[in-house]
Amino acid sequence: MANYLPVSINIENRPILIFGGGSKAYEKIDMLLAYGADLTVAAEKVTPTIKELGKSKKISIVKSNGSNAKSLISRLQPVFVILADVEPETVAAVFHVCRKYGVDVHTVDYKDFCTFTFPAIIQRENISVAVSAYGASADAVKWVKERIEKVLPVAVDGMMGYFGALRRKLSEKSENIKSKKFIAMYREFLDTAMRENRILTAGEMTQIMAKYIDEAE
Repeated sequence: MANYLPVSINIENRPILIFGGGSKAYEKIDMLLAYGADLTVAAEKVTPTIKELGKSKKISIVKSNGSNAKSLISRLQPVFVILADVEPETVAAVFHVCRKYGVDVHTVDYKDFCTFTFPAIIQRENISVAVSAYGASADAVKWVKERIEKVLPVAVDGMMGYFGALRRKLSEKSENIKSKKFIAMYREFLDTAMRENRILTAGEMTQIMAKYIDEAE
């Protein structure tokens, strides 16, 4: 299994190339547009919805069966490439072109041709939460996403903000607090919130925190 590093990148106004024009490609298009990406869709045929996005200039659409991948990648210099609703032989061919040019690839349904993955994204008003999906099955990601959505009112940013403040406070107290300890603490915060079906109070979070360090204050 590939060892993926979870990262976040700013893709606003940056070029991204998507091969494929079906429903799975549209899911990626819809997600990436929300983050301001400069999208080019390369496909022989696209759905009516994708075609409308092209007509409204929200995305660019070019005719492609994958054979012009080299010229498209050379011209656009995309941050990364996505392949969705693409035939297996085309997936392999485009993947190798991307790797030759040092471009990372995400291929829907073909994990062997992925150099990175996407987490599941939960959007609530101005809050965006990524559910890590590295190596997890689609069913597992769906279950986690559904559980989090049940306990994710708008007030969740208060809980997240408090956790961030705790981490800064504890880091100032001791340089020996390891990242694994923070991860375990954060996991218990979420597990408890899910079990209680509500957001934890600052006092409850402090009480949990006390189990991981010598003093809670």
